[in-house]
Amino acid sequence: MLSNKEITQLQVEFSEFSKVQEALKDKETELKMMNIEMDELKPKVQTYGTPVNDLSSKEELTDQLWYTLKEGFQLVLDQVKILHPDVDVSGADITKEIVDGLLVYIC
Repeated sequence: MLSNKEITQLQVEFSEFSKVQEALKDKETELKMMNIEMDELKPKVQTYGTPVNDLSSKEELTDQLWYTLKEGFQLVLDQVKILHPDVDVSGADITKEIVDGLLVYIC
């Protein structure tokens, strides 16, 4: 049975972990908005004569964006591990989201 102190500590850790999860959701939303903005800017770029249809450039940009997002996610997990070494973040993954209190893969 857990002591009151342990329960309080777990509640604090859970609260902080929830804040990290919210920050990740915000970053995912920001990424989605950036993708929308990029799609909106494509016609303007074409109007000004800069080709956007170069597939390799799009793939490079996508790879760089994915790498940056994944790196940021790992940095947050590393911080959680330092701040709360007892918290198990092994189930956390950049390809998951929270649905009904459970981590599920994003379709």
